Amino acid sequence: MSRHPMLRGALAGLGLGLLWGVAARIYMRLLAENPSFSWVGTLFILGLATLLGTGLGLVHSAQSEGRRRWWLLALFPGVLLFAGQGIPFIPAFAVGGLLFSRRHWALRALGAAGTASGVVLLWSIMRLDEETMLSAPPELITRALVGFAVLSLGVAAGSSVLYRRWAPRPRRATVDEPMDSVEATPGVAGPRAVAT
Repeated sequence: MSRHPMLRGALAGLGLGLLWGVAARIYMRLLAENPSFSWVGTLFILGLATLLGTGLGLVHSAQSEGRRRWWLLALFPGVLLFAGQGIPFIPAFAVGGLLFSRRHWALRALGAAGTASGVVLLWSIMRLDEETMLSAPPELITRALVGFAVLSLGVAAGSSVLYRRWAPRPRRATVDEPMDSVEATPGVAGPRAVAT
């Protein structure tokens, strides 16, 4: 499988995305007032998290291999994860990846702020109950914020792929280019190795 970097990247992303989806599902169950199991909801979360993880794995491998940037399209199916209840994760996905990049410290600070903004948004939502106008129990708020922060860091770490530099595309020989100017492929005999 070492000869197939795209496949390896897709499988690694699939596994990490599935792991994140399982963690997100457990988190939602722990916060629910009446915990119940739903195959539809569970498969929806796991499926979209797996799709997004697979897309990020493909993009990471495409960057490392110097492939074309249209591989970024692999992210689109999984982005549906951020619809509905996933909206608070959008800042972590959009700019949170800068936190794990090798960019200027100001950009990493922006990534940290983007990751933390979802936690602040969740706190503002949970702070007061809309019906009773009472604050949620402190232990529930703490559990919710800590769990959400961990999940947001996972999203930000995954989206750091978007801020990596693409490797230069490998050169290929053209018709007019002499063979001696092209790097020899390991294991393949060059023109000088052929008996004359």
